[in-house]
Amino acid sequence: MTVPSVKEGVYMKAQGPLLTLLASFGLAAASPFLPREDRTGWPARLFDPAVEGKIVAIAESQQDPQAFPQYTTPFEAPEQTYTYFSPTTWTSSFFSTSLYHLYDRAQLCPGSYESPDYYLGLAQRWSRNLWPALSSPDLDHDVGFQSFPFQAELRRWSSASSEARERVLTMARTLSNRFVPTAGVIKSWDRDNLPEEVWVIIDNMINLELLNLATALTGDQSFRDQAISHADKTMQNHIRADGGTFHVVVYDEASGGVKRSITAQGYADWSTWSRGQAWGIWGFASMYHWTGKWEYLQTAGRLADYFLNHLPEFGVPLWDFQAPRPGPLDSSAATIAAAGLLQLAEHDDASAERWRDGAKRLLDGVTQDGLGWTGSSNFETILNRGTVNHNANPPIRETGTVYGDMYFIQAGNYLLRAGLASCPDGSQATGKSWFWEPL
Repeated sequence: MTVPSVKEGVYMKAQGPLLTLLASFGLAAASPFLPREDRTGWPARLFDPAVEGKIVAIAESQQDPQAFPQYTTPFEAPEQTYTYFSPTTWTSSFFSTSLYHLYDRAQLCPGSYESPDYYLGLAQRWSRNLWPALSSPDLDHDVGFQSFPFQAELRRWSSASSEARERVLTMARTLSNRFVPTAGVIKSWDRDNLPEEVWVIIDNMINLELLNLATALTGDQSFRDQAISHADKTMQNHIRADGGTFHVVVYDEASGGVKRSITAQGYADWSTWSRGQAWGIWGFASMYHWTGKWEYLQTAGRLADYFLNHLPEFGVPLWDFQAPRPGPLDSSAATIAAAGLLQLAEHDDASAERWRDGAKRLLDGVTQDGLGWTGSSNFETILNRGTVNHNANPPIRETGTVYGDMYFIQAGNYLLRAGLASCPDGSQATGKSWFWEPL
């Protein structure tokens, strides 16, 4: 399948100070082009044919996928092609969830896309081989990420699908079994050489969605109680006074006290890893959605303010906000944060305009040439300039990421559902969206 070319549009060259700023980050000469906005003011590239085209091209390339994409070869490579991983990898479900989001988009904009059933069939093709591996009770906290396509299938049927319901509940029980009562948190990583320690990463805030769904499905409050306990402990121990976050907090299992606060993927123990900050924004906004607990809304806002206040002028964060400049960017942190900000805006009427302006700033950034957007190129992802793990050996950075693309599509769907952006054919979204519909 040929990836559709970028729509013709009017581009405005960035002048003077912005060019100097971009150069200070070592960005390519292609950077000084800003994407044309649609009539609602949001980047038109959110709904460019290349968005659908690139996802569908990968989806159609395999009839019976056994491995799943995570990241591509680096930005400098002449072609950026995906590297594939096993079903138990934490990112295994993001690609099929992107296809569920395209299914959602086709329902919202029925005149602009193929039949919704077309994308649904692709989504189910890419998720059907996940289940045998993901049904294991030995999975770690990433079971929350890995449950995404089954959550999508459940929401699509408004909880009427018994198979999707049982899969979501099975995965919720796996996550629940990792709860450590003495510390009041869900253990993230197992450290066999440190059995007395409970390692918790900020990423785990995303996985609490699974526990909240389990309570909604069963009426069993214990799932949500664990989610609330974990979120409360994260507020208390992961978030600094300035609104930045620690990546990892290590608890003593016996006493439940904090032993140390460190990083694994950030620049330093005292710095703020940008993708972790984005996970926190999305996760706390979600916790407010499920509980109505005001402190979660406030916390999401504190994290959002920190994120936006530490952005470079061009709108794409460094991989860590305190990392030396120039340095690698992380477009995936931008799209996760943008989706989180749009979710936050739905709940925080008083500051909704501020959060939407912040999301627009991020999406404007990643849709610039050289800062994320790949357009009609032969790169397999919608966006590049993502950092998977700067601290790996060798570092995995300046790549396309499957999760960065998924949250980019999710952010666009938020805008369509809220009536803030128009469909590619210029119409307003009219169809039903499965995302965030009540169960």
